[in-house]
Amino acid sequence: MANSRQHDVVGARVMQKLREVSDDSVEFTGYGGEWMKKEKLDPILEFDLEMIPDKTFVTYRKGRNMNEH
Repeated sequence: MANSRQHDVVGARVMQKLREVSDDSVEFTGYGGEWMKKEKLDPILEFDLEMIPDKTFVTYRKGRNMNEH
């Protein structure tokens, strides 16, 4: 499952490696973009990843003062 271009590229790389170690006997079903489709993804839903806004994950951590342990 990929919901952004970055996830699509990473998913495609994982799929490629899984096919290499399984002698190409593995099948992929789900949803992803063009990169995953190039790696033989059988999409259960057709949509354009460009229509989904990127969901960048941002964390916030309060910094410590010099006096805090």
